[in-house]
Amino acid sequence: EPPKSTGREMFGEKFLREVLRRGKTMKKQDIVTTVSEFTALSVYDQYIRFVRRTCRLDEVFVSGGGVHNAYIMDSLSRYFTGVDVKTTDANDIPVDAKEAICFALLANETIAGHASNVPGGTGAQRRTTLGVICLP
Repeated sequence: EPPKSTGREMFGEKFLREVLRRGKTMKKQDIVTTVSEFTALSVYDQYIRFVRRTCRLDEVFVSGGGVHNAYIMDSLSRYFTGVDVKTTDANDIPVDAKEAICFALLANETIAGHASNVPGGTGAQRRTTLGVICLP
């Protein structure tokens, strides 16, 4: 099962130390290029392994810090040949605000008492309201 989200817990300081150890004879630019290529390839790999069998893509929307890296965006376009790769800005979702928007939506659903988990995506047994409202 792929991670639904990942970050420093998987690609943090320990990961970086190992990259730098293995690349100690490489130029800094080559290390940055390699890590950037790895980022784009890992996105494409997860699509191939877990999504392509259920649907084909017409568009890929990218958000977060990677959109500010032209190399990563070019690499994604190269991997997703024939697919329109663009940022979430194209849909009026600021690339740097995705997480804040997602948490606001989840908070709204919690306040309304609506279930907001996706059992098929998380492995939960049932749909449920996420979070707890704690008033001072």
